[in-house]
Amino acid sequence: MEAAKQLVSERGLAVKQLKDAKASKADTGASVVELNKAKESLLKLDERSNLKPGIPQKDGKIDYTQDFFAPEQSHTSRHLAEFWMVEPEIAFADLQDDMNCAEAYVKYMCKWLLEKWLDDMEFMAKSYDKGCINRLKMVASTNTNLSITLYLTSWMIFK
Repeated sequence: MEAAKQLVSERGLAVKQLKDAKASKADTGASVVELNKAKESLLKLDERSNLKPGIPQKDGKIDYTQDFFAPEQSHTSRHLAEFWMVEPEIAFADLQDDMNCAEAYVKYMCKWLLEKWLDDMEFMAKSYDKGCINRLKMVASTNTNLSITLYLTSWMIFK
């Protein structure tokens, strides 16, 4: 929830900066669309966080007596597959939307790592992988969708 609020704040700041710089309508419009999507996602997250968990019944009512959606207290790799869920908003999107969403998420996480945990990443670079910070910076700064071929090639090189 905190990350979604921060994303809305960042998108709002970007729109404000574009308006102050008197950028083109296309650039400002695209930024406003991104801001609206971020706000919509935040609103959906907020609504979901306020819902009580329950099981739908045949008569259309919800049974709140069982805690059906309670998270399992397991941290083993055997249970990892059970926790992977696709949100309905992205499940029905086309491939380009899926790619844009995944790219935005990965970029955000790379930037977040560099901003919040740079000391730990420097330790990782010193102890395990000398190029990890450079790869994070590269991913965080790219502005285009990478082709699957380029992605797989770079993944195999970095692996």
